[in-house]
Amino acid sequence: MKYLIFADLHANKYGIKNILAFFKENGIDKMYCLGDIVGYNSYPNECVEFIKNNNIDSIKGNHECLVLDELSLSTCRSERSQNAIGVTKKILSEENRAFLKKMPDELQITQNSIGIHAGFNSVYETVNTIDKAKKNFDILRQRGKKIAFFGHTHRPGSYVYNLIKESVTTFPIGKTLIIKEDELYLINPGTCGEPRHGLPLSFIMYDDVAGEVSFQVFDLSDENVADLKANNKRVFGTTSLKRFPRQVHEKTRKLYYKIGKIKDNFSQSIVL
Repeated sequence: MKYLIFADLHANKYGIKNILAFFKENGIDKMYCLGDIVGYNSYPNECVEFIKNNNIDSIKGNHECLVLDELSLSTCRSERSQNAIGVTKKILSEENRAFLKKMPDELQITQNSIGIHAGFNSVYETVNTIDKAKKNFDILRQRGKKIAFFGHTHRPGSYVYNLIKESVTTFPIGKTLIIKEDELYLINPGTCGEPRHGLPLSFIMYDDVAGEVSFQVFDLSDENVADLKANNKRVFGTTSLKRFPRQVHEKTRKLYYKIGKIKDNFSQSIVL
């Protein structure tokens, strides 16, 4: 069967169009969502209804848990994110809130593969290094599974554990990943709604018969991006006396790390 797997839609209704178009044009049998349907952007009801109306099996991400007060705001440091969570709580319909509350924490996708939102240890664990991947591979082996599809980091790509060499490597998104007998996999489809780090919007197609995983990258139109920004501004506002100090602190922190990265790159470029 062919599965379309996506994550981190984050209340961006324009990411939906690309998912549906690919689903209809490529003979996909089923869709799965790895959580974070809401958060950051201003179309939470539209995105939850898309999940419901298309019978997409989905799990709770940390943003669902935040909206449902199942997770402390202290686990999410971004001022923008915390503001969006507060507003989303107010505009999310009771019917959609009840739907989110019933979603599971994990999905069985095939006999050998499962879906989680972040790492195995928590719904907000960030798996973005080989060392962190190794810890999750240990749990994957204990669970007796071959593949875990996960989201949360918004970084598309795969970690591959070779059972013979007992080593972990990464696999780029530009190629088709071939599932091999002597390997285990942690596969992240990226985000369909909130790109970061200069990375694209993306999702994956998993063909369990052919044993292949392909990454599908897409862009939003300029019109869609403009509308999303305008609606975010209308729904969330821009700043306030309460928000301003934290916004300044956050921008200063980001600038500090950006300058540090530039300095590191410059130092590494000097030949002694």
